[in-house]
Amino acid sequence: MTLIELDELGKKYYNEHEYTKALNCYAQVFANYPEIAMAYNNYAMILKAMGKPKLSYNFFKTAIDLAPDDK
Repeated sequence: MTLIELDELGKKYYNEHEYTKALNCYAQVFANYPEIAMAYNNYAMILKAMGKPKLSYNFFKTAIDLAPDDK
């Protein structure tokens, strides 16, 4: 799958509250596109939605480190 397809599928699963499936989509992004800040940010948002804010911290930090000027 392409980056765009994985992102769209991850967002679909997120919106359907299929969090594990959404996390798997972004894990595939990490494996194939490790420098994409959006994937780390979205992974962190999913973890936060799952009630795991402490686990989300490092993913948010990585997203900021990769793209410090993104807002």
